[in-house]
Amino acid sequence: MEHSRIIALTDEVLDRCKKQNSIVDEATKEGTTTSEATTTTTTTTTTTTIDEANFKQYWVGIAGPPGSGKSTLVSDILKELNCRGIKCVAIPMDGYHYSRAELDNFENPVSAHRYRGAPFTFNGNQFVNDLKIAKKNGHFAFPGFDHAAKDPTPNVHVLEKDCQVVLVEGNYLLLETEPWSALYDDHINIFDEMWYLKCELNELKSRLANRHMKAWGWTIEKAIERIVDSDEKNMVTVQTLSALNKATKVISV
Repeated sequence: MEHSRIIALTDEVLDRCKKQNSIVDEATKEGTTTSEATTTTTTTTTTTTIDEANFKQYWVGIAGPPGSGKSTLVSDILKELNCRGIKCVAIPMDGYHYSRAELDNFENPVSAHRYRGAPFTFNGNQFVNDLKIAKKNGHFAFPGFDHAAKDPTPNVHVLEKDCQVVLVEGNYLLLETEPWSALYDDHINIFDEMWYLKCELNELKSRLANRHMKAWGWTIEKAIERIVDSDEKNMVTVQTLSALNKATKVISV
């Protein structure tokens, strides 16, 4: 995604975060004057006033099918926020994959391993519960995913109380089936806004084929076989009209 779009998206997030917290940007002008031919120079410095006691973290969800660029987008926005001195954190859903040992104990372990990445191969209940606790308390240690070990690792992504912006990304944040639908129950609305990354199916397949070949050293034929057998089903599961309608912002990528 072009850097100009990253800047624009970051601006939007910060603007809404400030409005949510009634944050005021205060401009302070400093002037210097020199004589002879009198010259006046004025410098404007902008500072942000934050009521830390009542500050509310701003939570953004980023959903979309595999290959739509969620992780890349989140990484780019984190960099932009960090450059502006905004404390932020990313929470990827990948840390909630069931481990390979857990998949071995499924009723049909062969199918569980074969379709790893499908909704049923994630611990969705734990994911939803952990997000609710983090939203309520303002701090939590989330698992990550070790691609070398091919399994989750605990306490990788740490949300701290003074974090201002929280970015949560995953394929299934907008699914209407349980447990994912509990992200939007009446008792607690986790996300202040939800983005959906929309991408054409053929482009998604092309991206995933290149990803599989690079990550695993596969041939194009084996990569396509994996996509047809598993990834494409997940794309169709995610890219639905209801997901598009539920998102507060749809981004074509």
